[in-house]
Amino acid sequence: MVSSSTTPLGKDSWLRSVMDKCTLKDDGSNFVEWESTIKSAALSNNVIVHLTDPPPTEPGPRATTVVRTAYDEYMRMSNDVKNVLIWSMSSKLKLQCISINAYEIFTRMNTMFSQTPKIRQYEAAVRFFEDKLEKGQKVGPHVLKMVEHIDTLEHLGCNIPKTFAVDRILHSLSNKFAHFRVNYNMNNMDKSYHELHALLTEAERDM
Repeated sequence: MVSSSTTPLGKDSWLRSVMDKCTLKDDGSNFVEWESTIKSAALSNNVIVHLTDPPPTEPGPRATTVVRTAYDEYMRMSNDVKNVLIWSMSSKLKLQCISINAYEIFTRMNTMFSQTPKIRQYEAAVRFFEDKLEKGQKVGPHVLKMVEHIDTLEHLGCNIPKTFAVDRILHSLSNKFAHFRVNYNMNNMDKSYHELHALLTEAERDM
C-alpha cells in the first residue's frame, strides 16, 4: 500500500501536474524526462529537500514540543512527496519502492537509471536515424516525433547542429516529398523546426 498520507489529486495539485506529464517506464528509458519533471515540480513546491537529503533522525523522548511538531510535519510532507514519486512510476517500479521513503526512492531510481546514459543515448540515436515516414502516415506527427528524438538526445548531452537535424528530417520523408527537399536545399532555406513542420504540413495539403 502507498503511505497513508494522502496527497490531493485536485486539478491544481503538483501530483496531478507530474502524473499528466510523465510516468517512469520499467526500463528507465524516459528517466531524464521523469527526473527533470520531478525536480521542477519539487522546486516549485519547495519540497526539493525531500529528494536530495536523507530524513532527519527522529527526536528522542525528551525533545520539545516544537522539535517534535517540526519533525512530524517534515515526515508528513515526506510522505506526500513519496506518494508523488510512487504514482509517477510504472506498476513494476511501484512495487520496488513501497516500503522506502522519498529520498531513498529518488536515490534508487538515479542509481538504477542514471548510470547508463551511453545506452540511452545510443537507443535515442537509433530511433532518430532509423525513423521513416511510413506509407499512409501524416507528415505533421512524423516531424514532431523527429523533433522529440532531437530533444531527447540533447537532454542526454548530444547536441545536434540544427542544419544536420533538418537534413535528417528531410531524408526521413517519403519520395512524394522529393520536390520539397530539392526546393528547400536549392533555396538555402534555414527554418526552425516549427517552421519546417508548418511548411511540410502545407505541402502535404497541396499534394
